[in-house]
Amino acid sequence: MYLKWINCRVSQADRPAFSAAQQAWRALGELDGFHGQFGGWSLDKPELACILGIWKHMASHKRFMSDTHDSITSKSGQDDLYETSVIEFMDLLFEIPGASGSPIHTLGSSILLRVVISHVHSNRQAHFVQMQKEIRNPGLTKLDGFMGGLFGRSDSDSDRFIAIMGWRDQSSHEHDEQNALVDLRDESSEEKDLRSRDVFRVALDPKWYVPSKTEA
Repeated sequence: MYLKWINCRVSQADRPAFSAAQQAWRALGELDGFHGQFGGWSLDKPELACILGIWKHMASHKRFMSDTHDSITSKSGQDDLYETSVIEFMDLLFEIPGASGSPIHTLGSSILLRVVISHVHSNRQAHFVQMQKEIRNPGLTKLDGFMGGLFGRSDSDSDRFIAIMGWRDQSSHEHDEQNALVDLRDESSEEKDLRSRDVFRVALDPKWYVPSKTEA
């Protein structure tokens, strides 16, 4: 699968209009190859809107961009509602099991989304991925508030990875962030693998959730 991670910087005054304009993207749910989209506002940077789109593959996303994207954008009026945007594309490597059902579906029903972008030393890539599979994934799955997640690699920078994880509420995430997640990083020697890491904590807005037509 193909992951699209979007960050838009929005002024305080434009936040309500930007949020309302997200409703136009519900049209995505009828498109072939679309698997879901969800997002909300960053808890750490209130001006940052964070959105994750999930597609079957790059080809289905390219078809959307050429056939449908501009008409939805025009209808939403969002081009006038943000100051800057950053978009990254990632190829899914594997899912992170959590609550019952596919992580794609359980992420959409999460309350808090934690997204970690890791820039890994080139000679530590294999170790980083192995530790994700053997240490961090099983550890996350055991956490009571963990809903599931996705793990992928940038399609333009092989040293860049993304972990997308959902929690059922902010309090359980805060507890895990201060305890279990620290232990998992230490156990997997994660700091030795990393050049840098960016963490996004996003309060998901259910009105921004767009299920696929097979799920709706």
